[in-house]
Amino acid sequence: MKKFCVKKLVLLFLIAVFLCVYIVQLATSGNTETRIVETPSFDSIEIQWKDGAEDINLKLVKKDGKYFTEKNNYEADVSSVEEMENAIKSIKILGTVASSVSGNEVRYGLEEENAVTVNVYKGNKKVRRILVGKDSSTNTRSFVCLDEEDKVVTVQGAFHGIFAVTEETVRSKSVYSTDSNLITKVHVKTAEEEYELSRIVNGSDAGVQWNVTLNNTSVQNPVPDTSKVRSWLNLISSLDAGEWQGTDTALYHENADVEVEITAGVNTYSVKMYKGAEENSDVQVTCSATPYKFTVPAYFVNRFGKHLDDIVEHENAE
Repeated sequence: MKKFCVKKLVLLFLIAVFLCVYIVQLATSGNTETRIVETPSFDSIEIQWKDGAEDINLKLVKKDGKYFTEKNNYEADVSSVEEMENAIKSIKILGTVASSVSGNEVRYGLEEENAVTVNVYKGNKKVRRILVGKDSSTNTRSFVCLDEEDKVVTVQGAFHGIFAVTEETVRSKSVYSTDSNLITKVHVKTAEEEYELSRIVNGSDAGVQWNVTLNNTSVQNPVPDTSKVRSWLNLISSLDAGEWQGTDTALYHENADVEVEITAGVNTYSVKMYKGAEENSDVQVTCSATPYKFTVPAYFVNRFGKHLDDIVEHENAE
């Protein structure tokens, strides 16, 4: 009987010990805690990481509501920057996975050759530091360390995918963009023809009408098809670069294959296209909206250098 009581007391004591350990672990562990960390206002984002053997040091600075790269003053892609801003502004912490980085670098992608360091500034004052490790296999979570804290937490979002960028990959591809309804004149010059399409200002009941000029002379025929013209203007109202080229890149040849001048409101965009040596090779382009040359797919030649016959009315058309 006495031995039974002793065993019972020992068992109760062990249960009490395990219960205390559990309570302490529950109180100190953040694994089940979800919380939001808000970042103060900021106007620049500094990104440092290794792209293979190359050290990437990129800084994005906000000017007049847009972000530009500090090094070459390239405008940054809007969607890429919005992803960064959203990730930084409100960080959703899903839990703590390690109390220290030490010994866990490889497991969470926080070793020097794989981690991304993000420093966020307001003016010259640093308001947040995010050490970014790897993303989860589903790209819905990532491992990070915030500010000067040593512990590793999981956060919502693919932070590594968002911040592991270079100046070229984050650079905006937009050359120009305007409302097609603002376009009042288009001048087209190709090897086959040269014409100018200009909008006629009429009363509201008459709708939008267009005039054709050939050899600097306004003509009655052919008559532009307003529906076809509208569709065409929608296509040329914006232009994105396929790939940017360096400022010292030579043109494929001296004379442009297509020259288009678009007047939209107070802006005029002069676009010149140069075909490559191969029939379906990318086309080289210069535009007055940017000092940089760039390339676009071959079909852009027909998109911008539209034949007049393709946008006019045809008497026998069904």
